[in-house]
Amino acid sequence: MTRKRLPWLLVGLVVIAALAGVLYPKGSSGDTGSAQTALVGTNLGATPAPNFRLKDQFGRWTSLSGLRGRPVIVTFVGATCTTLCPVVAESIHRTLAELGTVRKSAAVVAISTDPEHDTPAAVARFSSEHGLMHRWHYLVGSRATLTPIWRAYHLYVAPKNAPPQIANAHTSATYLIDAAGRERVLMTSSPDVVGLDRDVRILLGLPSVSVAQVAIPAPQAGHPTPALSLPGLRGGTLTLQALRGKVVVLNFWATWCPPCKSEMPLLQRWYRSVQGKGVVVLGVDQQEGRKDVASFVRQVRVTYPIALDTDGVASAQFDVAGLPTTLVIDRQGIVRSFKPGMLDAAYLQSQLRSVVEGRTAS
Repeated sequence: MTRKRLPWLLVGLVVIAALAGVLYPKGSSGDTGSAQTALVGTNLGATPAPNFRLKDQFGRWTSLSGLRGRPVIVTFVGATCTTLCPVVAESIHRTLAELGTVRKSAAVVAISTDPEHDTPAAVARFSSEHGLMHRWHYLVGSRATLTPIWRAYHLYVAPKNAPPQIANAHTSATYLIDAAGRERVLMTSSPDVVGLDRDVRILLGLPSVSVAQVAIPAPQAGHPTPALSLPGLRGGTLTLQALRGKVVVLNFWATWCPPCKSEMPLLQRWYRSVQGKGVVVLGVDQQEGRKDVASFVRQVRVTYPIALDTDGVASAQFDVAGLPTTLVIDRQGIVRSFKPGMLDAAYLQSQLRSVVEGRTAS
């Protein structure tokens, strides 16, 4: 994923910070798919989580591999951030309170998104204010050390020399890693307390609350997409409803996102090759002006339809934590694939072809 998404998130955080607190947790599938074990959040398919090794607020080295054997909540915050970070910290505090003594069987890791200002004093103050000083590992490091970790977790963090209005911008993302070190779910914005509590209990093999109490079906494999209706770059309104009956490749992007620009020729080639075959590519630009987007689209010679998510609400509804993010939606409006990060030809060939042929994408 990017960086102008790294800056991959100029919008990343800017979008989510602007929406401060907008979260649409998903009723996602666990390994069995049963209602009793369904996890809440964007299902990440149990892929191995990138390892990291940093010092915490007490100067102790902490690594993800060293926490193996316990579920781990991994979030990203800045101690001087005043938008979503305090909300995220409070949600984690409340989740640990709900877990009670069970919390000792799990771990919480917060990774700094503000290396220049996350001093020991700032981290201690922030952690203490939210009752987390001795309940989480707040990991810090230099920008050079943290940047590969941000990238591995598809996070945008504003550059050191960013303008004041976006100096604290970063993706708000909370991952739940299982005891085997695998990414299970992602929650963007402020994590849902009841949902996070439920997920940790499930991964610990404990009884949990009903998923009906905590989740709204959202865009992940096997779930219907939220409604999408946005102004088109070339005028009019573009909706997913109008595309029902066609396979849709829905791609969230922005002009400042280098990986987005890199994958656009591939999407354009696919768009041209599948025109008239019941397949549509729909790009959704995040929070940019029509004039800037139009100029960029002409520059990269993209002809597939582009929608403008000017307020970032659609991106929040689709749990877009970073750019680019792509969904493959079948003819019935069901998401068959949800992919954060840059596309490649192999992915499109396997995922798109299986949906076009009426098979479930894997």
